[in-house]
Amino acid sequence: MDIYEKDSATVAMTDTREQLKCVVSGQINIFMATGWQRFQVKAGLPFMEGDATKKNQSPLDLKNGLQDSRVHEMILEKGDCVFIPAYWWTQVVLPEELPGDGAVVVTHYYDVASTWL
Repeated sequence: MDIYEKDSATVAMTDTREQLKCVVSGQINIFMATGWQRFQVKAGLPFMEGDATKKNQSPLDLKNGLQDSRVHEMILEKGDCVFIPAYWWTQVVLPEELPGDGAVVVTHYYDVASTWL
């Protein structure tokens, strides 16, 4: 279970597992880019000089878009779920103007048989 605070954002990241995210309370904005956009999201590059960034993280905000790439934006409210394919880049954002104090999200991870990506 993930708890997101108001006016916060996660780091854009990818996972080798498929995910099903369901909002239990509150509302989230989720930004997604396909796994093929690894170079556009600058995967693994440091956030700042000397910073150690994991290869499954990006220093970019997906909410600001990507040059020459499409970013999908969704607003999920209580009771909504979204399926996220393996290797897709995601970022969860809770803008300040959203009602309430935050959001609670349950994520279920599914292992995939293929690692060819």
